[in-house]
Amino acid sequence: MARSAGCGVGGLSWGVPDPKLRHGDDLDKAQRLFSGALKLDITNADLQFLNGLAYHLIGISKDRSKLELAEQGLLLALKFDPSHLAARYQLGLLYMDQRRYALAQGHLAAVALHRPNDAALLYNLAASSYYSHDPQMAEAALNQLAKVSPETAADPDILWSQALVKAALNDNEAAKDYLNSFRDKDASNGKVEQLERRLRSWRGFYEHDAKVIPAQFSATVFCPRPSMSSSSAPRKTCARPGASTF
Repeated sequence: MARSAGCGVGGLSWGVPDPKLRHGDDLDKAQRLFSGALKLDITNADLQFLNGLAYHLIGISKDRSKLELAEQGLLLALKFDPSHLAARYQLGLLYMDQRRYALAQGHLAAVALHRPNDAALLYNLAASSYYSHDPQMAEAALNQLAKVSPETAADPDILWSQALVKAALNDNEAAKDYLNSFRDKDASNGKVEQLERRLRSWRGFYEHDAKVIPAQFSATVFCPRPSMSSSSAPRKTCARPGASTF
């Protein structure tokens, strides 16, 4: 369930410019214009956001060194206007692209408090939460997504994600159900086999590693915040094995 700035699922958009505008000289020109405007009004949060957005799009399209400048611009936007949701959302997406998932989760969760019906936001929050070893938050985000956008429930990407999250929560029956639904929807046997391997990895983790780790270190295996679970029933939840990815 990986994302990039400008991707979508089930026809959803993340609210960034059309892909045709993200190539060639247009982005560079736009970034130069924003930088020029900032010289006249450096504390303008909207201009800082636009400058950061331009750098982000340049970074993912042709020059990843610009991602650091994108972060600086978006952080400045939030410094001058901490309530700037667009900047906070974009910063979360930027951290996703940089695989800084814990930071991404924090910003996306903050935006979700104000935009609880944004399906694309919820999808990204689920992905960042899973990668941050917080499958309960991921489950809550996916459940909210199913409520606000029920038409996406049968989307293969959502089925894939649901299967992984359920497996991460050691809910093997639910994971199997989503796997079967994914198999019915997806025409690629290779992807089905890949998902099966990842679910087996989770089962193996709970059957072996999750029992060994506490014994070795005399400490509780990492468990996500129980208050974020969408289920009232307590579950054993542990850090994901490295082989499992969204």
